[in-house]
Amino acid sequence: MKLLFINYWSIQEGLTQGTSIPHLRLLTELPEVEHIWFSTMEREGKTDVQDLHPNITHLPFHTSHGLRAKWDDFSKIPKALIRLVRQEKIDFILCRAAPAGALGYLIWRKTKVPYAVESFEPHADYMLESGVWSRWDPRFLLERFWEARQKKTAKALMPVAEGYRQQLIVEGVPQERIFTQPCAVPSDQFWFRAEHVAPLRKQLGLTESNIVGIYVGKFGGLYLEEEAFRLFQSAFSTFGDDFFLILLSPNPADQIADFIHRFNLPAHRVLHTVVPHTDVPSYLHAADFAFATYKPSTTKRYLSPIKVGEYWASGLPVVITHGVGDESEIIPNEGGGTLYHPENQDDTNIWSAIRQCMAQSKAHPIALAKKYRSLSRNREVYQQVLKGLKR
Repeated sequence: MKLLFINYWSIQEGLTQGTSIPHLRLLTELPEVEHIWFSTMEREGKTDVQDLHPNITHLPFHTSHGLRAKWDDFSKIPKALIRLVRQEKIDFILCRAAPAGALGYLIWRKTKVPYAVESFEPHADYMLESGVWSRWDPRFLLERFWEARQKKTAKALMPVAEGYRQQLIVEGVPQERIFTQPCAVPSDQFWFRAEHVAPLRKQLGLTESNIVGIYVGKFGGLYLEEEAFRLFQSAFSTFGDDFFLILLSPNPADQIADFIHRFNLPAHRVLHTVVPHTDVPSYLHAADFAFATYKPSTTKRYLSPIKVGEYWASGLPVVITHGVGDESEIIPNEGGGTLYHPENQDDTNIWSAIRQCMAQSKAHPIALAKKYRSLSRNREVYQQVLKGLKR
């Protein structure tokens, strides 16, 4: 089988490194897959073709930001991919997330090559509820239309949360076309390694008595900004001089410095940096707990944040916004962290729960990662989807 894998992010993007590339490796292990063409969207200048695997051909498309670039994304790029599909006689198209699924739909419309959308989520509603798009923004209107078409025409939809699988069934999507596939943790990267703890803590001037909180990701958009820093302020107040905060964030240094100043955080006990995705595990393994501060909204229960899986695999309990993903059901019932309500100014219960989690073994969050975020589960989904193509 010849397969086209469409990725709507840059190859250097954390989501690509943390989700798409591990899935590509999974696919190369399946006997049905002969070769994979892997397309990425490069918006920050020229990116060379990456040598990922003998059976993977990387196809970087160089684009940009703004409405004009978005128009090109869905006009010029589909034409190029349609030519590829016809020339290479592609058998199947796999799209990573709903924006890439729009490209899959446009290609299917011209070629009738079957396609599936993994990490299928209500992306348009996420962007609307987070205030990134308005209700009359052309991007919102187009994305919502394309998501509706994917529900009708995709061979398979693979949401990341069981909650969204149930919602799709309510909307009339046949359940035999829906497969829950949570964002899984690459087994060779994030699983906790005790030998990572001491070197990084020593490098940062920390001792065993220090309590280290960590946040990995952006601020703004789908993620909280001021509320997140208020929560960080609360952690400093609770844990006192022993607390140290690591922010692995691509947000500009001056923006982070402004938040640190506005919320009166001790700057000498905050590390803000950006590191390659391959270096993130070392920082996680040196921490004691983690933050996942998403903006709350009704559709966030359909998320499956990869960072939560990475936190758990690193042995970290998580402070996560209430209503996000299946984790909002898992954590109250099975542990692994605590839920954060941004509207609640009293954080006493949060820190009480985190203290209890830190007093326990790292084995418990790791067990949750293995149970809910294992790549073996996703391999089974791929096998089911590919088997369905033969029907």
